[in-house]
Amino acid sequence: MAVEQAGAMTAPEASPAVFEHLTTTDGLPQSTVYVTLQDSQGFVWFGTEDGLVRYDGHRLFRYGYRRDAPDGLPGNFIQGIVEDAHGDLWIAVADGGLARWNRATDRFTVFRHDPAKAGSLASDIVVTLLVDDSGRVWVGTRDSGIDILNPLTGKIEHLQHDPLHADSLIDNRIKTLTRAPSGAIWVGTDVTDLHHRAF
Repeated sequence: MAVEQAGAMTAPEASPAVFEHLTTTDGLPQSTVYVTLQDSQGFVWFGTEDGLVRYDGHRLFRYGYRRDAPDGLPGNFIQGIVEDAHGDLWIAVADGGLARWNRATDRFTVFRHDPAKAGSLASDIVVTLLVDDSGRVWVGTRDSGIDILNPLTGKIEHLQHDPLHADSLIDNRIKTLTRAPSGAIWVGTDVTDLHHRAF
């Protein structure tokens, strides 16, 4: 039996959670949100099937693909959003590769697969992202493993399954990436095994 001591403070009752709803009537371009991120300046970003949305607490602003905008978003199906140490955002576009949103210019730099260039992305079907302790961007693809982009040099390292090497990725269909406090990167794939790589 618990005994309350004289003068002891009792924990206040938890107040119920209150939700604010944002829907297409508020300006969301589409009702399915795949990813959310609150950035270092307090803006909340939503990745939808129809563009990238920024929310300042009052208004929604949409970034969407436009054929006539070479420095715009390369597609509308947004699967991942991460922020780097400079406050720029990296966007996983399910059908358009990788995009970097530059906060200073409000423009996008696009990275795509080019079959003629071995140093390009391995695939345009990007599903998940992670920025590691060195500022490199890990790009998880649906069909071609992981690309590691060094933003300073533009160089891309490819990590893929190799049946001849047991310590390679077990599968090229990447589902999720996460960084442990130790700095190790954990990789989830369509195969049930997990792997991690320490740097």
